[in-house]
Formats: sequence, structure tokens, C-alpha cells
Amino acid sequence: MGLFKFLRKKEETAPMQSFEKKMCVRAFNIKDEADVMDVAQHVKLGTTIAFVKIKDRLITKEALLALKSACSDVKGEIVGLPDGWFIAAPSGIEIVKKSANAGAQIAAAVMSKAEKEKELRHAHDELAGKLTVLDEIDTT
Repeated sequence: MGLFKFLRKKEETAPMQSFEKKMCVRAFNIKDEADVMDVAQHVKLGTTIAFVKIKDRLITKEALLALKSACSDVKGEIVGLPDGWFIAAPSGIEIVKKSANAGAQIAAAVMSKAEKEKELRHAHDELAGKLTVLDEIDTT
């Protein structure tokens, strides 16, 4: 009996297993309406972040409307990327969108850094020239 009590206590004190949803990232190539419905189903389940490539320009508008509807049903997001790619994500996943002028801001920062480096080199060269003149004066 003592052995069975030990086993029973162990079962009672064992931690409960939690069943968490696992997220996955999956790429989809949409060629027809059936592919759109497949992506929508995965997004609605809430376990898939879908990278979607729409190959046929004729179904792009309809596919995007269906995906937007699926995302809005689960309070998710859909974002367009270059070259016909889209990201469809369920709720709980935030897609960080950069502002439209982010590229210009980065370019300006890089240019200002390059200009500062150029100014520093110029100042360094001027200072080196003055030190050379001082060394020449000291030697005479």
C-alpha cells in the first residue's frame, strides 16, 4: 500500500501540462481560388503566419479581398511586400510597418554620417598640415 500512496501523490503533485498553440511560418503560392481558401483557413486557425506569393495577376484583387476578410475575422493583419508577396498574420502577431519615408530618413542619416566623416578627415588633414609646419619651424 505504501508504494501505491507514493505513486498517487506523485500523480497529484505532477504539474499540469499546458497545451499552447505553436506558431509556424509557411509560404504559399497562390495559383487559384482553392489556394486562397487554404491560406485563409490556416490564418483563421491562428497558428500560421502566411507568406503569400500571388502568381496570377488576374486573381490578385479577389485573393487579397479573401485574405483581408480572413484576417479581419480573427483580428489579424495583412501587409504587402515588394514583388507580389504578402504577409497574413493572425491576432497576437504584430507586423511592424515602416513609414513611407523611412528609406529617405535612412538615406539622409547615411549621407550625414558620410559628410561628417568627410569633415573629420578634412579637419584631420588640416591639423596634420599645421603640425608639419610646426615641426619645420622647430627644426630651423
